[in-house]
Amino acid sequence: MKRGFTIIEVLVMISVIAILTTIGIISYGNWRQKSLRDAITADLKSAAQAMEQYRNFHNAYPTLPAGASIPNYNGGPVHVYIQGADGKEFCIEATRGSQKMHITSKSSDVSDGGCS
Repeated sequence: MKRGFTIIEVLVMISVIAILTTIGIISYGNWRQKSLRDAITADLKSAAQAMEQYRNFHNAYPTLPAGASIPNYNGGPVHVYIQGADGKEFCIEATRGSQKMHITSKSSDVSDGGCS
């Protein structure tokens, strides 16, 4: 009696493994993109809260030069820049690779794209 797999059984097994691998890779990419957006959103909201706290004590936002960078002490992958802070309003931009988002003093919501 012969023991082993037929060529059809091997091809079916390889096909199933390929499909499962593809699903796993796509899911990982989506998870990674969502976690990156969450990290950028958290950093932008923290920076905006700091600007609001400063305004509460000094009745104006701090005046900072365009492009001033906020140090990232937790070693994370997000780079945060203040693109405009003239004392009356601000726009803070965060980037990571090609992903760019911003928050302004006019809206507490984080939006896609850079400061305009």
